[in-house]
Amino acid sequence: MPDLSGSQVHLSDFRGKAVVLNFWATWCAPCVRELPWFIELQKAYGPRGLQIIGVSMDEDGEDAIAPFVRRTGIDYIVLLGNGQVSSLYGGLDFLPTTYYIARDGNVRAIVRGVVSETEVERDVKEIMGSTASK
Repeated sequence: MPDLSGSQVHLSDFRGKAVVLNFWATWCAPCVRELPWFIELQKAYGPRGLQIIGVSMDEDGEDAIAPFVRRTGIDYIVLLGNGQVSSLYGGLDFLPTTYYIARDGNVRAIVRGVVSETEVERDVKEIMGSTASK
């Protein structure tokens, strides 16, 4: 998928890292509610091998998403999703949908909808393994 600068990004680029793959949209209020949590988690756990990747499913593309990303302070990777990407992930009938992928590449959890900030951090700690200790 392309990032906001047009560079192609592959999930395989993050082998060996714990990855939170969050499918969201700017018009999705529950999605927007989660964004500050992901920003904080990237700051806290990024140095220990966590990579949060947001996949915007907005149809308006980069022109709509880039200003939103700047305005909200998202400092993790944001990719531009589309229908083909949705199909590859089994159809994203619900936003947000978040995949928690451990360092070994295995999906440990798939969460559809919003859960609490505590539950999000718990899932992050699980995929981080022993490096999650603060």
